[in-house]
Amino acid sequence: MGKIRERFLQCKKNRGGFTLVEMIVVLVIIAILASLMLGALNGYIDKAKEKEVLADCRSVVLAANTVGSEVYSGKTAYRPRTQVQELSGVKQNPDVGSDTGCVVEYDSQCNVIGVACWTGDITAQYLAPNTAYNSSATAKMEIIDKGAIVVSDNWSSLNEHAKDVDETMCREMDQIYAAGAEFGETKGLAKGVTVGELKKAKENKKGFTLVEIIVVLVIIGILASLMLGALNGYIDKAKEKTLTANTRSIYLAAQTVASEQYANGNTTDILSDDKNLADVDSLSGGLLTQYGSGNYAITVEAGKVISVSVTDSGIKKTCTITDGTIKIE
Repeated sequence: MGKIRERFLQCKKNRGGFTLVEMIVVLVIIAILASLMLGALNGYIDKAKEKEVLADCRSVVLAANTVGSEVYSGKTAYRPRTQVQELSGVKQNPDVGSDTGCVVEYDSQCNVIGVACWTGDITAQYLAPNTAYNSSATAKMEIIDKGAIVVSDNWSSLNEHAKDVDETMCREMDQIYAAGAEFGETKGLAKGVTVGELKKAKENKKGFTLVEIIVVLVIIGILASLMLGALNGYIDKAKEKTLTANTRSIYLAAQTVASEQYANGNTTDILSDDKNLADVDSLSGGLLTQYGSGNYAITVEAGKVISVSVTDSGIKKTCTITDGTIKIE
């Protein structure tokens, strides 16, 4: 009994906390894992933003083509820029210096030559085929640098055609939406520094103390643990935004096909025809094929799309657009 007691007391005496070296090693490992996770997170966020901006650009192209066709045929003369914004859900802001915006350029027949949409530093540009900007027979839709935008905010051709329908309204529209200048100017260049300033900054640079390093690593560890929970929520929200944008693209593509068929005298359920569905799939960028035949539904009456619903089986969410109202559940 005495030996057991002695051994117990010896173990108790030898038991201690973590050493400083052990704590530093653990915190360094946490910092490395956090830095790796931050890099992966930034990459995912950038790709999610690119997909969202590309979807916005595709929506604007479809909406702008629809409005351009209506203006050219004399069906409408009212606020084409506002109509594009309402159809696409994308803000029509021609100021490239702003955080978000979009510009559209038309030719003399009210065809869309190009579209550029941006959110922050992520910019997508569409160039129609066989134009001054794109001589190939294939349209271009790609992520570009904001300073490389080649299209301009040009609504003048729409205004000219619309004047034949309602001159008073279009004169007012010309005053409000005058054609913008070419974009792509370099703004906000960084201020230069002298050699003396660089030398002084180098001389004043000091190392970190051990306490500072430990504090920073502890903060990184706490932020990393918090970020893990937030990351899952962000991923779900990004996927929901993508589903909403894709559903809007399918809605606009279906409306374009429905309008064309209705104008040609086809008043039946035009989307029951495989060729028309193929046209919708092509205009939407292959989204019907992407989601699969059992994961979307489109209702059309008298040339007007009543509702569109699309289900993403990956996140088990369904986005529905009914009479312009978007609902996701």
